[in-house]
Amino acid sequence: MEDAGAGHNNLVADEQHAHPPGQARCGMPERQPRTFSGQPDDDVDDWPKHYQRVSWLWDSDSDRLQRLSRRISITTGLSLESAEAYQVANYGLGGHYTPHMDAHNFEKVADHVDIADGNRLATMLVYLSNVAAGGATAFVNLGIAVKPRVGDALFWYDVEPYDGSEFPEQMSFWHQKRRADTLTTHVGCPVLWGSKWIVTKWIHERNNVVVKYNTPG
Repeated sequence: MEDAGAGHNNLVADEQHAHPPGQARCGMPERQPRTFSGQPDDDVDDWPKHYQRVSWLWDSDSDRLQRLSRRISITTGLSLESAEAYQVANYGLGGHYTPHMDAHNFEKVADHVDIADGNRLATMLVYLSNVAAGGATAFVNLGIAVKPRVGDALFWYDVEPYDGSEFPEQMSFWHQKRRADTLTTHVGCPVLWGSKWIVTKWIHERNNVVVKYNTPG
């Protein structure tokens, strides 16, 4: 993770980041996005807890989103063909997200990894607003916290290459023997004043067979 994450200043042009909050319909979307994580296990303590409102936007919803996807693909060198829809999230006063990784560990591969598209390979998180106080994205195992600034973005790889250790027998074809990187464990710190808007694009393994783990920027 130390060499697999990067920050981007003003990744999103002004005319782009001014629009997604207005387009997003907070709450459940009219069209359901593809579910990556499946249903929570009986042990709910294993699942991250979050206090936010979310909606989903597809590239086809807007020319601006199509341009943003092209920019992300060019910037990262990754294919977005198997990426999820954009998740737009709003954190109000006190809104936060407890520690979690975006990718799954191998223990849950058989049940939860999308067989067609594989695990989440990388995350691009874009800030759509400034936050008066709080709301930072903090990587708890690295001691790094990033304060939201409108137009800026964070990019990191969610999985690390095969390290030679033993893997479980049941594994999706596209999982390519990559392990969830625990250094990517992160939190959304509580919003103390104001409101935080973010949009996230999760890029999956399919169509990204050869990954150089280069960080743009």
